[in-house]
Amino acid sequence: MLVRVKTRIVNTFHRLGGALGVAVLSTVAADGTTDGTTDGTTDGTTDGTTDGTTGVTPAFTVGAVVTSAAAVLSAFVVPAGAAPAGAAPHASPSPAPDAHPQRNEIQENDDE
Repeated sequence: MLVRVKTRIVNTFHRLGGALGVAVLSTVAADGTTDGTTDGTTDGTTDGTTDGTTGVTPAFTVGAVVTSAAAVLSAFVVPAGAAPAGAAPHASPSPAPDAHPQRNEIQENDDE
């Protein structure tokens, strides 16, 4: 029961992290696109030269910086070394059950 709760918590945080990441990068990209439509004057007029992709570079830069920071942080947070004494090895995955056993029967009958 406790394993199910832990799994659900991890899955929830994966989904929240993904949603937050998409929201932040979309905001950065949108902000960069709107900044690219002004001609630098204070009256906010547009020069019409943007193709709508000027915000992509800052969004990718933010994504790369956050990913790099997470990689460096994980080097310190994730414990290194061998598994603790008495830890069970990971179980090998069991073969998937045949979803269509009738197909096998039909194929066997066709061979006769």
